[in-house]
Amino acid sequence: MDRTVTLTAVLQWLARIDRREALAVLVGLFVDDGVAEEAFEIRDINWDQAGRARSVVLADGRTIPLRSVALIIDAPDARLTAAVEAALSPGERATRDRRRELGQKLAALGFMESFASDEDAGHVLALVDTMSAGATSSHELRQAAYLAITRGDRKVLCRAGARLFRQLMEREATARGVVPEDCYWRLVKMLNVAGELQEAVAYEETTRPHGICRASPGIMLPRPWGEVRPQSRAWRSERPDAWL
Repeated sequence: MDRTVTLTAVLQWLARIDRREALAVLVGLFVDDGVAEEAFEIRDINWDQAGRARSVVLADGRTIPLRSVALIIDAPDARLTAAVEAALSPGERATRDRRRELGQKLAALGFMESFASDEDAGHVLALVDTMSAGATSSHELRQAAYLAITRGDRKVLCRAGARLFRQLMEREATARGVVPEDCYWRLVKMLNVAGELQEAVAYEETTRPHGICRASPGIMLPRPWGEVRPQSRAWRSERPDAWL
């Protein structure tokens, strides 16, 4: 059973309780600082003048800021988990449960990192739900999912996004008889961020004769014969409404 509690949850809990309760729960627990291989026992807590917990005193004599703590390992009796849970309002508990459900669904699809927001995660799941229902996707739905996946150009998310858009293109080809043009440049963008450059080149070579794709700002694609060609525009459709 996972006995770790995130720093975010602990900080929210500490902001709502008094020092006596905090000490009763936290002293004797262990912290993971995200650096050392072993965990360290908490012996005391330091507070600022406003009464906010700022640092923890460890059994080895060190004092480290609370915000540098990666995780806190709960006791076998799960007293910290119970205290954090009890401090949540019904609305906060519902939000936590919704985020957990979103994370589990997205992890099952290969999205192993969190999205920038719950809204972004919802856009991706909306596209997945449309695909699962066997319906064709709208331009707006694809755009929202694409922006969510590529926000911040994160490699892990874009790799999973590329897999998702490949599946989408197969389904759209079957349902419509043709793949929407914007799917190509969206896929090429994600492949580039994911580092799958040869596949990105292959899609560019396939679609360029048909005028579907153009290049995007800041993308450098290796040509099949090794030349690196700088691109000047985003991989985008010729259609003006897709130039976003």
